[in-house]
Amino acid sequence: MERKVILPFEESPYIKMYHYLAFRWGIIQGNAKEDITPWMCNKHVNCTYNEKKPIIPFEIAIWDTWPDLHLQYLQITREFTENMSWDLVDIWRRMISLGCYPRGAYNEEHIPAKYPYKKFYHSHDYLLIGYDDDERVFHSVGYLPGHEFKRFTIPYDNMRESLLSLRVPVMYLEFLSYAPVNGLALNIDTIMRDLSEYINSTTSVTMSKENIQFGMEAIRALNGRFAREGENEGIDFRFTRGIMEHKFLMKTRVDYLTGNGYAEDAGFCDAADLVYKMSEKIHMLGLKYNMTRRKSVLDSLTAAVDEMLKIESEYLPKFLLSLESGRRNDK
Repeated sequence: MERKVILPFEESPYIKMYHYLAFRWGIIQGNAKEDITPWMCNKHVNCTYNEKKPIIPFEIAIWDTWPDLHLQYLQITREFTENMSWDLVDIWRRMISLGCYPRGAYNEEHIPAKYPYKKFYHSHDYLLIGYDDDERVFHSVGYLPGHEFKRFTIPYDNMRESLLSLRVPVMYLEFLSYAPVNGLALNIDTIMRDLSEYINSTTSVTMSKENIQFGMEAIRALNGRFAREGENEGIDFRFTRGIMEHKFLMKTRVDYLTGNGYAEDAGFCDAADLVYKMSEKIHMLGLKYNMTRRKSVLDSLTAAVDEMLKIESEYLPKFLLSLESGRRNDK
């Protein structure tokens, strides 16, 4: 086994709203040899908001099996970790050397780069992308203090203790590996279905729909949260980043599909570009509000979200009709 291995990973992935999305996008972007734009067009068309979810009420993915990544996992009981004769560090190193990315939950109280280090217990998700036996460290990626998503290192002993100190009876060691399906192909029928459901604020995905709002209504509900709770709690940068990343992908989708003849460009690219620029402004207003706490900034943010949705409600149905017309002509 080599003494040092760093697996491919894009350290500034297109989507990094949450760790679980950034990890997956980083692996795919880091490994793909071909243009992933057609595949990107399939992703994150619809979105959800669930007021009852305390940690991540807003998501830009509904239910996605991510077939482009292969998952293996080990389930380990507390008794097993206390009596086993082999080391967790060796498991992680071996799997990385085989091209797998270890993922799971750890206690950030033992991770030097993280804010909770030596301060308090905090279970969070991790991804390892490499190891170095000479330095005796793992290479990882994630959000660090200051809301920066970047690479950092974890000493072997700290990584081991971060898992052994988890307050859970059963631990899961997951291993992701890159496994492209269908050559990262475009799926125009799925895109049209998901786009229709985004516009109409619904979903055909089989799932519990209790307390969940979809599509444009999900973003309206999130905007209501900004207006209602922003003055007391501030604006969660992950949510405004999620809006921005959702609109980045919508712009990518509209540009690619019109550019490749799936729809006519009746001003759709300009509208998608305007919406994306508005989403960038919304994200920056959220950051500015958290620094200044000026109500005028919060009011500007919520007004911009309303205007952004208004533009989408005008151009996206027409764009969908153009896609459907082009699809009928192809058959």
